[in-house]
Amino acid sequence: MHSTSDLQIITGLGQLELQLRSLLDELARLRRRLQETEQENEALREQLKGVQNQLKDAQKKEAPAPRPFQTSDKSLKLVKNYFQTSDNPAELKEQIDQYIREIDRCIAHLSSSNTL
Repeated sequence: MHSTSDLQIITGLGQLELQLRSLLDELARLRRRLQETEQENEALREQLKGVQNQLKDAQKKEAPAPRPFQTSDKSLKLVKNYFQTSDNPAELKEQIDQYIREIDRCIAHLSSSNTL
């Protein structure tokens, strides 16, 4: 025959065993979930690499490499005509300064759009 304290110990051990089984089941469930999450993460990483490669390819196709500065005969003739017809050097200097500011704005705009 068991005493009251023995029964309490046996009951306590039974409860501990149930809690231990519950914790082990939870541990197994969490390990499965971790493995699933790691697999999903790896798949997403691969998908991201693919999308990044597609983006790089699209950007290469969209924006051809800049060509070295080339002048055409037509633009040279326009500049020569402008210089020959301009009587005011200050006006000519101001016009050239405006062109330079406009070119700087274009370069800044192109630089900012390439970083996006």
